[in-house]
Amino acid sequence: MATRLRYLVIRLVYWLCWPIMFFILRFFTKMQIIGKENLRNIRGSAIFVSNHESYFDPYIIGASIPLFSANLYPVYYLTHDILFKNRFLKLSLWFFGAFRGRVSEGVEKAVEKPLELLRQRKTVGIFSNWCYKKEPEISRVQEVISVLSIKSGAPIIPVFIYGIYNGGISWKKIFHREREIKIIFGKPIYSDKNMSTEEMTELFQQSLARAKSTLIKIFHEKEKKFWSHYAKFYYHLEKSDPYKKLLSDFKDNLPKEISGKLIDLGSGSGAIARLLVEKSKDAKLKTEIFTTDIDPFMLNYLSDIFCNDENVKIKKADLALPINFQDNYFNCVTANLVLPYLIHHRGEIGLKGFIKLLEDIHRVLKPGGHFIWSSPKKKVKFLKVFTASWKNVLDPKNLEHLYYGPAILKQALQIQRKGYKIIYHFLDVKELEKILIDIGFTDIKFTKSMADQVNIIKCKKI
Repeated sequence: MATRLRYLVIRLVYWLCWPIMFFILRFFTKMQIIGKENLRNIRGSAIFVSNHESYFDPYIIGASIPLFSANLYPVYYLTHDILFKNRFLKLSLWFFGAFRGRVSEGVEKAVEKPLELLRQRKTVGIFSNWCYKKEPEISRVQEVISVLSIKSGAPIIPVFIYGIYNGGISWKKIFHREREIKIIFGKPIYSDKNMSTEEMTELFQQSLARAKSTLIKIFHEKEKKFWSHYAKFYYHLEKSDPYKKLLSDFKDNLPKEISGKLIDLGSGSGAIARLLVEKSKDAKLKTEIFTTDIDPFMLNYLSDIFCNDENVKIKKADLALPINFQDNYFNCVTANLVLPYLIHHRGEIGLKGFIKLLEDIHRVLKPGGHFIWSSPKKKVKFLKVFTASWKNVLDPKNLEHLYYGPAILKQALQIQRKGYKIIYHFLDVKELEKILIDIGFTDIKFTKSMADQVNIIKCKKI
C-alpha cells in the first residue's frame, strides 16, 4: 500500500512540475530537444543513461520527455547514498522518486531496487560515471546499467545534456537567460540475453558517445555557416580605428625577435600573419609562417595576399580537431579573436573543449615559445566598439561603411549574446590566468584594447 501511495505521489509531482519546468526551460534557456522520435515507440519501462553536470539534470530530462511518451513518467533516479544524509534533501528526493544507489555495497545490492522498478514497468534514470567519480564505483555503476538491461529487457536510452557545465548553473542564471540548454536522446539500445555485461557496457558507452557526437555535428555545421557569412565582409572591420588599435597593441605584444616556425590560428583575412611577416624580415634565422583557416573564402583570400611570399604557407585547419603538428614544433603561436569562439575541441564541448584547445596549443609550442592571442572580455559590450568607430562608419570617402558597419554590429551582437550564454568563452582575467597556469604557461600578461572590450594575452611555455 505504501509503495502504491508513493508511486501516486511521485506521479502527481511529475505531472504538476512538468508544464512548469517545460515553460521555464523553453522560455528562459531556449531548451532544444533533439531525438524525441527515439522515444516514440517505447511502451514499457526504460533506462535513461545520461551525463551529469548539475542538480538541474533530472528536471531537464523530465521536462524533455514528450507528452506522447507519458508512459515513461515518472523517472526514478539511482542516487548517491551521501545525498540521503540530509533530512530535507532526503524528503525532496523521496518526492521525486530518487532511491539509494548502494553502489558501494556491490553490484548485487545496487541492482535490487532498480530491477524491481523496471519489472514493475517503471522507468529508471542513472547518471553513469558522472555521478560516481572514483573506482571501483565507476565500474560498478556501469555494470549495474548493463545487468539491469539484460535482466529486465528494458532498453537503454542514451542522453546527453549541454549548457550546464560552464561556470555552473543556478535559478538566477536561468531567469537571467544566461544559459542555453540542448538535450539529445539517442537511439534506444536493446540487450540480448546472451550478451555479457562487458559487451553490453561497451554497447551503451558507444551509444552515449554517438549522442554526444550528433550534438557536436549540429553545432559544427551551424557555426561554420555563421562564420562563413561573417567572412564575406569581416575585412571591413579591420578598417575601423578600434581594430587598428587592436592590431597595433597585438604587434607590441609580439616578441622583439621572431624566427623559426610560427603559426597563426584562424588567420581570417591575414592581419596577424602580415604582422608576423613584417616582424620576421629582420630575423637572422629562416622563418616559416603557417596561416590557417577553415573557411574556403578566407583560404583563397590568404592565398592571394601571400602568393609571393615563400616563407608563408597556407593550411586548412579545423580547430575543432587536434592541431596537426608534432609536439614542441612552433616557436610562436598567435590567434586573434578566434579561440574563445570554439564550442568544441577533440570531442569535448563548452569550456572543457576550450581548455583542451589551449592544452593542444601548449603541446605544439616549444619550451620558451610565445603564445599571443586575444579574447573579448567577460560581459563584453561590442556596441562600445561600434560607437568608437563612428568616424569610420560615416566616412564620406567610403560610403559602403554605412552598410557594412551596422552589418558587422549585428554579427558582433550575436557573438556577444553567445558569450553571455557561455556558448563562447569570454572569461575574466583571473579565470584565464588560472587556466593558463594550470596548463603550464608562464609570464602571463594582459593588455586591454579595441575600446577596452578585448584582452590581448601574452604568455610563454615553461
